[in-house]
Amino acid sequence: MKISKITLALFLTLVLGICSVSEINSLLTLKTDKFNENNTSEKPKKKAIKPKKKAIKPEENSFGKMVKAKMTLENPPWKVERCDQIIVAPRQIIPDHEDFTKRRDIVFTMTAYYLNIFSAKNPDKLLHSILFSDSKRTAIMQRGARGCVLVDGGLHHHAVLLCGKNKKEGENILAAIEKFSECRGGKKVPPKDEFTKFKKAIRACGLNSGFKDPKTIKKKIAQLKKKLNKNKNHLKRATGFFHPGFSGVPGTD
Repeated sequence: MKISKITLALFLTLVLGICSVSEINSLLTLKTDKFNENNTSEKPKKKAIKPKKKAIKPEENSFGKMVKAKMTLENPPWKVERCDQIIVAPRQIIPDHEDFTKRRDIVFTMTAYYLNIFSAKNPDKLLHSILFSDSKRTAIMQRGARGCVLVDGGLHHHAVLLCGKNKKEGENILAAIEKFSECRGGKKVPPKDEFTKFKKAIRACGLNSGFKDPKTIKKKIAQLKKKLNKNKNHLKRATGFFHPGFSGVPGTD
């Protein structure tokens, strides 16, 4: 059986067409695989851009100097971080320290040196001022007046009962006073060895009255008692004169 030239040409054309289609499919498959590989592979992480710090406006500190920091603390907890900060807030005081039920609205300002009480937010309305260094007693939470701090005024000014809105605010006020107190005193923690020596010295001078050995002080006390028992005329010992008939007068023992 003879195959015509036309049939042979058609057969070859069909074979070539099938081969070209298969090649095209294989190329498409390779491209798809490469695309998937590129997508699934980890991309290099971009460096996190740190947010720029907000520019701090200069504020006036308690010494009247302009400082690029938060100087005025108006809202609780009034956390003092610098010794030149100022606390300004409207709160209450107890005018009569024998009647904790009566309170008065005021505005107080506090620095490392002064506690000032104003009737309004106006420098001309000053009611009372306490210089902390004049205080003879440390500030304490007032028992019976929740959230109130008793600040001693010293010899020349009466004390102030400054009150927060609740117990926590009162504790915040007290913490601020204590922090400012550290500022005035220049608080500095000594090295451990120094602190140990100081502690031993205090123990020797205070608890043992200058005697390193407690047995020595007990012996000294016993000797003094023995000496006192020998001479019972206390009045004679005190004045140098002898008073016959009695060992002393009531209250001289």
